[in-house]
Order: sequence, then structure tokens, then C-alpha cells
Amino acid sequence: MNTTRLRLLAGACAAGLATAAPAQADNGRNVEYFGSVEGSFLFSEISDFASGYQYGTDPFRQGETDLGWGVRAEAGMRVGAWVFSIGGTWQHAQRDDKSVQSGTGDTYFYDDTSRYLAVDFMVGQEFGLGWATLRPMAGLRIASIEFQTTTDNPYNNGNSFCYYNQKSETWAFGPRIGASANVPLGGGFSIDASAYGFVLFGNQARNDAYNCNGTGTTYADDNGKTLWGGDGELGVTYGFDLTNLTRGAITVGYRVDYVHDAIQGEQTLYDANLANPPFRDGEPEDYLTHGVFVKFSVDF
Repeated sequence: MNTTRLRLLAGACAAGLATAAPAQADNGRNVEYFGSVEGSFLFSEISDFASGYQYGTDPFRQGETDLGWGVRAEAGMRVGAWVFSIGGTWQHAQRDDKSVQSGTGDTYFYDDTSRYLAVDFMVGQEFGLGWATLRPMAGLRIASIEFQTTTDNPYNNGNSFCYYNQKSETWAFGPRIGASANVPLGGGFSIDASAYGFVLFGNQARNDAYNCNGTGTTYADDNGKTLWGGDGELGVTYGFDLTNLTRGAITVGYRVDYVHDAIQGEQTLYDANLANPPFRDGEPEDYLTHGVFVKFSVDF
């Protein structure tokens, strides 16, 4: 093998190693910081939350949320190829349904609300792939999921008044793992994508109350719970320089959040067909939201 071939082989090997090597800061600094703020408009797919005083009779209904909003913030640092970050997600969805009428013509006023809080502590590495940058990450998620129905039920021509307050509360924590990727398109544009999965261990409770003309009843249920789910984003990013050492970016895309069996969906207050305890088992319900988001990011 002649000298020219040896040089070509050595160059090819060096190029291959560089392609798979951890990414380094392109400004020559070993430590960098980054942050982002994101807002989203959400469609909420939560449904079948049993809501009523007596199962299967007027004014029993299935609570649900349909529209909402969310915010997410993240901050972190890069030390060489290593990445450390902390992030938080807050989502709120709601549905007002004030058109449910009983057989006697009375109108019942319902308000359904869901809330989702997640905090993530993550660590990982960035790898340059030549045509893209890949960032695998692993860490811990702490989450809280709530669903609540409040109901005002005036009836008997307005001479009687009842209310329900039915609430499912879940909190849990556990490992979260996934990756994000950045694919440059040219002209300052790129495609950004991320996908994460998690398993959470915690507690799920149901706390309900009913009162009618000063007489009422309550129900409480509390159990250990194991949850699993995931979240992901896909968007188009435009990057630009803010200063000589600071770079900004705006991303527009779509986001999905899912937690399996995150809401206890049973009917609990009263049922004439049941003895003590006066509740009827129901299926747990999933937490699912999805919608468009806009994110501003900065690296410095």
C-alpha cells in the first residue's frame, strides 16, 4: 500500500470519528448556558369523568375538558459535551357546560377543569452526526395531575339548591428518558424534534363532596399508583445572532403530552343500587393534550 493510500485511509478514519464524537461549543468555550420559554394552545382529550349525585340518573353526566393552554420553561448548561437542565411544564384545560337540563326542566351548571404540573431534572450529552445534532438525556420527573368538576344545581323552580365538588388528584415521580435532535436546513432554519418517555410512582386520590339545602355527604379514596406516559415536540426553528456571544431562536411546532390512567374516573357520591360504601367503580381515565406551541430560546 503506497503513501497516498495510507493518507486517504487515515483521513477517512478521522472523518468518521469526528462524525460520531460528542459535539463541542462552536465558539471555543467549554461552558455554555441556555434557556427557553414556550407557550402553547392545547386541545384536551380528557373525558368520561363520572360526575353526578346518583349514578345513571338525572343529572348524571360525563365530565370532560376540551380547550386549554400551557407554558414550559427550561434552563441549563453545557460543560464540554455534557448537558445539565431543569425544566417545568404547566397545563390548564377547561370546559364550561351550562346547558344540561333535567327532566323537570331545571338547568344544571357544570365547570370541568384539568391541571398538569411536571418538573424535570435531566442530564445527557450532545453528539454531532455530521448532518444533525443528537442529545440523548435521562433524569427524573415529578408530576401532579388534577381533574375537578364543580356543579351548581338549582332545582324545584329555584327553591332548592345543591352543589357537587368532585376531584381527582394524582402525584408521582420517576425516571424519564429520551432524546432531542436538531437538523439544519440552511438559511438559519432547522427542524427540531424531541421524544421522551417516563414511568412514575406515586399516589392517586379522589375527594368528593355533595350538599343539598344544608345536608350533604363526602367521599374520599386514596391508593398507590404507577403511571407511564410520554411527551414530544416537532417544530421548525429560525436562529439568529443576538450578540457576538449570544444566539437566539424561535420555534413554531406541535406538542403532545400523555399520561396513562392519570385520573380516577369513578362515581362516588350516592347510588340507590349499592349498599355501604355508596360508590360505584369506574375506569381510570388518561391525560392527553396536544396543540401548537411557540418557543423562544437563547444560548450564551
